[in-house]
Amino acid sequence: MALGSVGKGCVLVSGILTLLNGGVHIFHNVLKSWCSSSASQSCVGPALFWNSGDTPFLQDTNKLGWRTVITTDLNTVLDIWLPVVLGIFLLSTGSSSLRSQSSIVASVAYSWPAMSTTLLLVALFGAFGYNGNFGIWAGMFLSFTSALCLVTHLFALHDGKFPCWNEEGSKSGQDANVRPRLPQGHRGRRR
Repeated sequence: MALGSVGKGCVLVSGILTLLNGGVHIFHNVLKSWCSSSASQSCVGPALFWNSGDTPFLQDTNKLGWRTVITTDLNTVLDIWLPVVLGIFLLSTGSSSLRSQSSIVASVAYSWPAMSTTLLLVALFGAFGYNGNFGIWAGMFLSFTSALCLVTHLFALHDGKFPCWNEEGSKSGQDANVRPRLPQGHRGRRR
C-alpha cells in the first residue's frame, strides 16, 4: 500500500475535522447566550428575541443573538465562518463533480504540494485558534497531513494517485484505477 492512500484518507479526515471545528465554534462559542423567554421578551428561535411587555417595539434586542452570527461585518463573518468554509472546501476536493466545475478545487485536488500548502493554511487559519484543545488537536492533525502530502510528493510515494480522496471514474465508486479528468483549461501536469 502506497503512502498516497494513507494521505488521501488523512485529507478526508482533515476536512471532516475542520468542518466539525467550525460547527463547534459557532454553536459552543458564538451562540453561547441562547434566548430565554422573560416578561420583556419572547423567543422566536434560539437567537431571535421578540420584544413584549415594557420593552419598546423598536428596541434592538437581537444584537447579542442573531447578529453575532448573521452579520455584514466582514471581520466578524471571517472569524465565525472561516473554519466552516475551509472544511467545506477540503471536503469538496473529494467531489468529482466539483473538481470538474472549479479549477481552484481541481488545482488543489490533483497536486500533492498544493494540498500540502492548503492543509497548512487551514491549520493556521481555521483550526489552531478555535475551540481550545480541540482546535489545537485538529490543527496538529492538519499539519501532520500537510507534511504527509509533502513527503508523498517529494519521494514519489503516491503510486500515481492524487490527494483527492474520491478519484473513482464511476458513480458507484467501483473503478478505483480510472484516472480523473482535469477540467478544461486546467494547466496542471498529468503524469
